[in-house]
Amino acid sequence: MAQPPSFVILPDRDRKLLRISLRGFWDDAVMADYMTAVRVGMRDLQQSGGCCGILIDMIDFAIQPKNIAEGHAENLRRVRT
Repeated sequence: MAQPPSFVILPDRDRKLLRISLRGFWDDAVMADYMTAVRVGMRDLQQSGGCCGILIDMIDFAIQPKNIAEGHAENLRRVRT
């Protein structure tokens, strides 16, 4: 059974880690919401001492269209710099 599109972003301030969980098959609207949430999570970590890494759970993340897969990779490159 297909998972509905969703994500969870959890800044872990103690470990300076951004934890991300991805599920389902995304469209452009979900991707836009995700990109905003990742930037907010990274900003939260930067303001509380920095970020040393990003941990992503993609076990329930369906194979995505090319634009979503590329957008996901680009978003992570942007927030790490």
